[in-house]
Amino acid sequence: MQIRKTDPQREDGWRLWFDMNIQFSKMQGAGNDFIVICAAPGSDEERLRDTVTEQQIARLCHRKLGIGADGLFFLSPVGGSAARLKMDFYNCDGYRASMCGNGLRCASFFASRLSGGTKTPVFETDSGVLSTQVLADHGSRGEVQITVLVNEPFREVECAGSPFRIFYGVAGVPHAVVLLDTDDPEDFDVLTH
Repeated sequence: MQIRKTDPQREDGWRLWFDMNIQFSKMQGAGNDFIVICAAPGSDEERLRDTVTEQQIARLCHRKLGIGADGLFFLSPVGGSAARLKMDFYNCDGYRASMCGNGLRCASFFASRLSGGTKTPVFETDSGVLSTQVLADHGSRGEVQITVLVNEPFREVECAGSPFRIFYGVAGVPHAVVLLDTDDPEDFDVLTH
């Protein structure tokens, strides 16, 4: 992707970037897709990581106006090692999140390829240091096991007017889990409205 000079007066937050050549990968893990950018020291990717705004990330993640993704993360080597990386994760709205489990799967597979085959990449995230293990590499697909910190055990919560059993907990980031007594896809539409 090449980002060209843009108008600094635009209201959507695009800054003035001059011919930055940004290399990225597009990956998906368990149905979520991500823009993955390795921000090596001194690179345009590092400069992007240090200057990008929430609006720019949202635009990059936009499905019609950008690359399209559920989130974007920057991976930065720690201590010069491709086996230990800092992961800066952003949701598609441009806001930073402490981590993402499915994104971590992608990051692990990416780091394994980047490092020449390490099977146990470690990531420094805003949720703590997380370990991963690449179990299999099938070319464009892989199997990755991640270790997620459960910061707050799941408990059932009341939600006014909801006919569903809802559980809340923090496994790296806050989650709400809805239990359904059906596997009929039409019943899932209720949750999106």
